[in-house]
Amino acid sequence: MRLLFFLVLFLVSCTLFALRIPKWQIREPVDLSWDVDEDSLYWPGIQSFFYSRKVAHFDEENRWYAMSEFCTGEHGGTHLDAPYHFYKYGWKVGDIPLQRLIAHAVIVDMSDIVHRLGPNIQLQEADLIDWERIHGPIPTQCVLLVRFGWSKYYKYRDLYFGLNGTEMEFPGIAEDAAQWIVNSKKIVGVGVDTASLDYGMSTTFPTHRILFENSIYGIENLNIPRHLPARGFNVLVMPMKLKEGTGAPARVVAIPDVILTGDPCSALELSTSAVPWYGHTSVVLSSLLLLGMYAINCFTL
Repeated sequence: MRLLFFLVLFLVSCTLFALRIPKWQIREPVDLSWDVDEDSLYWPGIQSFFYSRKVAHFDEENRWYAMSEFCTGEHGGTHLDAPYHFYKYGWKVGDIPLQRLIAHAVIVDMSDIVHRLGPNIQLQEADLIDWERIHGPIPTQCVLLVRFGWSKYYKYRDLYFGLNGTEMEFPGIAEDAAQWIVNSKKIVGVGVDTASLDYGMSTTFPTHRILFENSIYGIENLNIPRHLPARGFNVLVMPMKLKEGTGAPARVVAIPDVILTGDPCSALELSTSAVPWYGHTSVVLSSLLLLGMYAINCFTL
């Protein structure tokens, strides 16, 4: 009887541990996007944002009216790269299935490595393998976010692009990592807090090509705060729905963990994915053992 008592106590403790809300879950939405305005950073040679017309006034009867018109390139500020950007047969922005824009998310933090080794480092396959060893398997239907710590330079164009004569220097994702991402068959999009998925010195953009040929979109110029956890949250990727777009300005928001289904309309349900399998199992076993102990006690009275 004493053994059963301690077994039940152990299982109940496991249950309480498993059913608690993990400390790494976020509790409210976090905006991962930069504002769109005249200060937004655009890839060199691409039309930057500007207002071509602004109207804001009271009319003769003191009623307010305001409207604006603007001009912008597709690839500037926080924006989505559609596969068509580097792959002739890839999806354009308007073609990307909605289910791929509501996704689980993980963060691979490379900021300390960038700090130690400089701007020309690249995320390698080995870094992704190490991440899974530490944090567990990457979930299916996932957006992989890479935090290089580069957002701190966003307000300073020359530093952000790492302009060095005719070259640019900033971190990015290596070819072997891109191929690992493809082979995982779990990842629908990849986002970075730099100006490009490929590192700054690239002239052939192999990472773009590898990902886009496999229908994995990109997100560039994200603002990924340091306090976000490595996993346990989801993202909403909301690009302007340009039917023929090779890219589009996007708002990207981290949200608390939800259940993701094939139907985007029913996707946003509260998740129980944070509860490990042993939490549910221990509930059942604890209940059965308690009932058994109660029955034995009744028969021995």
